[in-house]
Amino acid sequence: MTGGSLICSSNPAVERTCAKCRAGRSLLRYAAQTQPSMYSIRCTRKLLNRGAPPLVQSPTAPTTVLGDWYANIIFSRPEQLVICISQKTLLPVVVPAKDIKRLPERVLAAAEIMLTAIGVPSEEVASELDEMQKAVFAKTEDRRVLGSLNDFVFHLQHGTGSHPHMTLHERALCIARMPCGALEYAYPTEATLAAFSASRTLKAAMRAA
Repeated sequence: MTGGSLICSSNPAVERTCAKCRAGRSLLRYAAQTQPSMYSIRCTRKLLNRGAPPLVQSPTAPTTVLGDWYANIIFSRPEQLVICISQKTLLPVVVPAKDIKRLPERVLAAAEIMLTAIGVPSEEVASELDEMQKAVFAKTEDRRVLGSLNDFVFHLQHGTGSHPHMTLHERALCIARMPCGALEYAYPTEATLAAFSASRTLKAAMRAA
């Protein structure tokens, strides 16, 4: 007979390999179940000078699809703003800068609107928001993301996203649909949809294992 289980049981080498694969998949499932849901908001020095809460020096790896978020302040009128972008896909959101300690909840609300607007399935949006329930503040560390963050600040002040009649979401959406060199000139919206698609495929494979 040629069933997969019989092939494994008749060949000790294959049997050991299959056992290792099963053990590896079990570890992946265990890690997914035991790692606490969280991410970091990595603030620039300008934003930290606004009185951000105490920083976590060595935060754990994020459990979110979009990774950590990088944040910078925008000095504008009539109110100062904070732009936050996903470390993995550069997807931006723009929120009021007032009371920096409330930045995590503002990012959460803005991310829900943005992810829904660009077409991420509702159940995946809900899952991402669940993973974003706990946030810590940390320093920036990725120069590639910082470069894109500075570009976005410029466009929000002087370029595509600078129109004062737009809502904050509309301004963020404008720059989310701009090609980015750090993404090999893909759009942050495209990179975000691709990241959720890859996550969907991985979860399906783990469920089938």
